[in-house]
Amino acid sequence: MQAAGELSLEPAGPARARPKGPKLGNRLSDLVSPIVVKEIRQGLRTKVFWISFGLLLLACLVIALFAYADQRAGRGRTGDFYFARFTSCLALVQFFVVPYAAYRSLLKEREGETWALLALTGLTPRRILWGKLGSFLLQGLLYGSAAAPFVLFCYYLNGIDLVTILVVLGLGWPYAAFLTAAAIGVGTLGASRPGRAVAHFGLLGFLLGATFIGQAVSSLLARESGLIRERLFLPVAAGILWVLLSFGAVAFENAAARLSPPTLCYSRGPRLAFLFQLIGSVALAHWVWREEGRKAELAAGFHIACCALVAMVGLHLAADRDGRGLLRRARPSGWALLRPGALRGFRLVVLALLCSSAHWLLALALSKNVNDVPTGVLLGMLAAPCYLLLYLSLALVVGRIRFLSSLTEPAASRLAFVALMALAAAGPPLAAVLCQRRPDEVSFNHFNPVLGLVNFMGPGLNLSFGGGSVPMLLVLGLTALSALVLADWVLHRRDQRTG
Repeated sequence: MQAAGELSLEPAGPARARPKGPKLGNRLSDLVSPIVVKEIRQGLRTKVFWISFGLLLLACLVIALFAYADQRAGRGRTGDFYFARFTSCLALVQFFVVPYAAYRSLLKEREGETWALLALTGLTPRRILWGKLGSFLLQGLLYGSAAAPFVLFCYYLNGIDLVTILVVLGLGWPYAAFLTAAAIGVGTLGASRPGRAVAHFGLLGFLLGATFIGQAVSSLLARESGLIRERLFLPVAAGILWVLLSFGAVAFENAAARLSPPTLCYSRGPRLAFLFQLIGSVALAHWVWREEGRKAELAAGFHIACCALVAMVGLHLAADRDGRGLLRRARPSGWALLRPGALRGFRLVVLALLCSSAHWLLALALSKNVNDVPTGVLLGMLAAPCYLLLYLSLALVVGRIRFLSSLTEPAASRLAFVALMALAAAGPPLAAVLCQRRPDEVSFNHFNPVLGLVNFMGPGLNLSFGGGSVPMLLVLGLTALSALVLADWVLHRRDQRTG
């Protein structure tokens, strides 16, 4: 009850219901990053967008007029010829212009010192980069919608069916997404101007090569539409799509990790992306292996490909910074192996490699053709992870040597891994030639990650060379285990010392 003399600020009469906004609309708007709206508004106002958009429309219009003139003159050129021309124009925009524009946008944010202002808005680096990626993918969709009527015009010229058109355009979209994510990842590299210049020229060469490959593949599928109906096309297309999407996710997560402050658990995203990529790759390869008759040679090839995947992606996770200070500043992340630090990254990579190797060995042991597995193939499957563990462990140890202190710990470890692999692959054959022996001599190439693996698998693949034996595999395994224990001990001691 209201006290006497108290002034009431509420209006007299019945209480009015408060207006309720559209809850679904608010939720949908929250899902869209504000960076997407910002980047789209800025991108649509730039000269690059309108020049590229106008040139694309002009090129498609000119090609369409030539097609109309050829049909009137009866020259016999069918729709597949003009479809290859339309997709070449579209590929130049989606595979080069859009990714390079995304790279330049992020580079301007970093060089113009406006990245700190974006961070003050409360958005995490992942959400900011996701907004940039989504905005440029939407710009690519605008380019595609402009060329869609001309592409559909090819169907009425005969010589190409709708399935081929949809397959080519469907493969082009994830390819453009991968290139854009890779360009954004390159935009986060280089803390100095010389490093950024090297990354810039490297990106230009990469995008030019990727554009040429995209144009060549689209033209091939347009002219040889029968390839789409081949039995191997579905697994090959599934593998290509998975490689593009998984490597794009890994590149995006690594870019977000490089821009994350120390208070965030920057390692969680890249390590989860690595596990997701490895599990998906093993599952896809296992499906292809079962469809192809569970051949032992195919299982060995997939196993070596998984080891190469761990070497490429896992190296970036294992080559992390040392110190428990990272754990104190970072927020909790649940699983201990997802938290920052080289020790936890190294253990996660080793665990993932062992699980992948155990899967392929167990799948081969449980197959119906287990009695027909050549000994050389089995020795090669056991030797592949040993080579990887050996040189990865040595690289992490060498990367902590004092004379490499001018470099950061991740850069020194990655440089050491590349140098050790190059020396181990090229040094023994050269020494064998100087000693007047064959370059693939077994005694010289025992620790060679290339020729040594081939020597182990040589008899199983009916090659003219080879000679790897069980005692040699035991020596290699014990050496790799010793290097593994040494690297774990060094990383643990450095964690304790810097904690």
